[in-house]
Amino acid sequence: MMIRSPYFSVIIFLFFCTPLHSFQVSDGERVNQQITDFDIVSDNLVDATTVRVMLPTGYSDTVSGYPVIYLLHGGGGTHEDWTVWGVQEIVDDRDVIIVQPSMGKGSWYADAAVPGIDGNPKWETFFFEELVTWVDGTFKTDARREGRAVVGLSMGGYGAMSYAARHPDQFIAAAAFSGAVDTSRELISNWIGVSPVIDARVPYSIFGIWPLDTEVRQAHNPLNLAHNLAGMHLSFYFGNGNRGVLDNQNEYNPVNLFMGWIQEAEVHRMNFAMHDRLNQLGIAHQFHPYGDGMHSPGYWIRSFRQELPELMRVFDNPPEPVNRLVNGDFEAEGIVGNADNNDWQCLGQCGLDRGLELEHQGVSNGWVRNSNTEWNELYQEISVAKKTDYHLSAWIRTSGSKLTLLGVRGMDGATLVDTPISASADYAVYQLAFNTGDHDVIRVFAGLQPGGDDAWLQLDDVFLAAGLAPPVAPVVPDEDPFEPFPNVPPEDDTNDGAPAKNSGGSAPVAGSGGGSIPLSALLLGLGFGVWRTISRSFSGRRTGRAAPR
Repeated sequence: MMIRSPYFSVIIFLFFCTPLHSFQVSDGERVNQQITDFDIVSDNLVDATTVRVMLPTGYSDTVSGYPVIYLLHGGGGTHEDWTVWGVQEIVDDRDVIIVQPSMGKGSWYADAAVPGIDGNPKWETFFFEELVTWVDGTFKTDARREGRAVVGLSMGGYGAMSYAARHPDQFIAAAAFSGAVDTSRELISNWIGVSPVIDARVPYSIFGIWPLDTEVRQAHNPLNLAHNLAGMHLSFYFGNGNRGVLDNQNEYNPVNLFMGWIQEAEVHRMNFAMHDRLNQLGIAHQFHPYGDGMHSPGYWIRSFRQELPELMRVFDNPPEPVNRLVNGDFEAEGIVGNADNNDWQCLGQCGLDRGLELEHQGVSNGWVRNSNTEWNELYQEISVAKKTDYHLSAWIRTSGSKLTLLGVRGMDGATLVDTPISASADYAVYQLAFNTGDHDVIRVFAGLQPGGDDAWLQLDDVFLAAGLAPPVAPVVPDEDPFEPFPNVPPEDDTNDGAPAKNSGGSAPVAGSGGGSIPLSALLLGLGFGVWRTISRSFSGRRTGRAAPR
């Protein structure tokens, strides 16, 4: 049949004028006075999904923004699970919005890296680029990082910690209940691999097949990204896999008993590994190993009941940002130029002043000084989260030079942000905001190019953290003429010996080893996926209660 030209023209018009991306939300289905379900269609997902929003009592009578807790389900679960388990009664009359999204029963909260028959669902992209934006634009929320927390169980506990570590500018708190917080081993790789079967998708379509999945999987692994969790309230709750008081005492199915044990026993190992890593990094966290307990809802409900008051206190009194830089105030002795400690390094001529009363505060500061025509800088390389907003502040005074800058570069040499520094006898604070893009290691630097005349720069109290910068009162530099600052000659670093020189460049990347999938591990993983599909152990059906409608 021939298409008539008017209709054909309309089709062509719609084809070229329809937006390339679609995000549509239904009007909502009321569950009760406080709870509404919204069906969402997004081009980032292969199927529609549902997001449950629970508003606080008295919401319609207020104008202030409420903090938001994103409450994530486990494998095989949905947006209904936490409601079935009594989250409304637990929250009671607290002033907080609870968002419970259905994020795929076997998604592991990630963008699928391997194409499936029906495409690649991008759950992480959906969450941060669409869901959070929609929630903040639709409801009366405190849209700051300080007003947002993420909490989850099992797979959702992994999602909570992975999201917090990959997007530290988005959350002030994260909590995991029986969370799979270390996905570095082969067994969990295969469990992740078969999980898409629960969503009727191709196995191993999230990160790929072991060990080919290692790079992508480790890029989402909370343990591997633990350094990004600094400056948040963190909580971990988990059992040891033995039957406890909140487990079904009448459960005799050997498969259920085995899976309830092995999952929690593995979670037990993971959480202690995370505990050790956070302690090594000096990152404060709350650690709750409660002993006997299998992988079952009773403990997750109890954990949320225990954690919720902590989260409300955090919203009222957020933790102070933590400096991601080592020795940002230059008060530690003898480490400038020590590459082994990942501290400040020198390109050209620079060093540390101690006890010369040249600092902004404390007793020490960094310096750069030369009379050549080359670029000289004091710098530090630091691991960061990709596609994340950070803020940098530093106190600087300088004689001025041909070029004087404070800035941030990627390890490929690309400038992420920089700002010129004005000549001043007094310290002035400089603040920069930037997004890391695809960089997971950056170089923070302050430097100058003398242009053949003696030029100097002093640097102190350098601070780097995720999120937006807190307001700092501006300090106006002294523009009057001044005497050159009385530093020791640049060739004589009396405090630390000869300054280290380094041409920069990125560190070598370690490769992953080869290997094959042992049949036993694969069978166990596949058995896990089939069992999960049948039993829905993480969904509300185990409780025998239906979600309210």
